[in-house]
Amino acid sequence: MLEIGKMLEIGNWNTDFRKVYKMPARDIYHNVVKRILEKTGWKITDDPLHIKYGTLNLTIGQFINYRFVLKEKQPERILYLAIPEETYQSFFILPLAQGVIQENHIKYFIYNVDKEKILKWQT
Repeated sequence: MLEIGKMLEIGNWNTDFRKVYKMPARDIYHNVVKRILEKTGWKITDDPLHIKYGTLNLTIGQFINYRFVLKEKQPERILYLAIPEETYQSFFILPLAQGVIQENHIKYFIYNVDKEKILKWQT
């Protein structure tokens, strides 16, 4: 069973530029994704996850930063980007999004909000 989240910190960064950021405000899908993961045997250990890192607020940039921290501090953990089916169909199938996902080796899963079900894992 995989565990998601723990308090993480990148050490020895210039403290003048280091800030603590919380995950973005919970969106309308937060609880759905959490229930889906718990139904499939995941244990959510920190909700929300707090990480000390530099500033990048776009989804992919933030994902890459989080993945870097996890690799440095807790390499046994695997980070996935949770994508609602409608968002995947309207945005993530576009060549630009697919190119960024492939170039950055982003693992993700697509889920159905209404059925609270994972439709596809991309590892």
